[in-house]
Amino acid sequence: MANKELILAIRNLEITFPGRTLFKDVHLDVFKNDFIVITTGVMDGATTFMKSLLGLVEHAQGEIIFDGDDILRSGNHKKRLNARKKIGLVYEAHGLISIMNVYQNIALPLSYHTNLKERQIKERINKVAKDLQISDLLSLEPNELNDTQTRIVNLARALVIEPRVLLIDELEGGMSDQIVDYMIDVIQNYQRQLNFGLIMTTLDRTIDFATLHYKIKDNNLVEV
Repeated sequence: MANKELILAIRNLEITFPGRTLFKDVHLDVFKNDFIVITTGVMDGATTFMKSLLGLVEHAQGEIIFDGDDILRSGNHKKRLNARKKIGLVYEAHGLISIMNVYQNIALPLSYHTNLKERQIKERINKVAKDLQISDLLSLEPNELNDTQTRIVNLARALVIEPRVLLIDELEGGMSDQIVDYMIDVIQNYQRQLNFGLIMTTLDRTIDFATLHYKIKDNNLVEV
């Protein structure tokens, strides 16, 4: 893969809590345009793994190198913050701020992490909302959304930052096959435009076009 650009490199990742090891000695490379699928089971640590790639898990050790910077290294708060500007995480559930409406939730990373003007932010949000067919949800509060709508809004918030890496935690939960297929089509369209690397966890979804497919076994990622 010498001709491909490495975006995210995971080396010797270990996630251990008192009395339990979730992951040990995990290695994974994420290149531009990769579509990596990880098949997960119940309570196997997949969500914790995804959060660790943003430096959000205190018990993670090893190296997580994003664009050349190790975001796990002690004292690298600035590097972690920079990674969070360009790594989009689509939560399995929740993830929205209750005191903000849907539009404000999607706008939050752009308002906080960029110098975009309000007009530019609005244009980005309206485009993503139209593509994901959630324009009619923008004025609603998070507690007015069902589980499927919440997941799609989380996806919109991750796509609107124009990520370098997109992490999707079990997108399909509660969705019909038709909606999941449509969402994946939209994600692929954005990936073709932005060339981001992608990791998606799934319980039982088969992604025939995935560049790599893993399952979680014996505290590690095993290629299928």
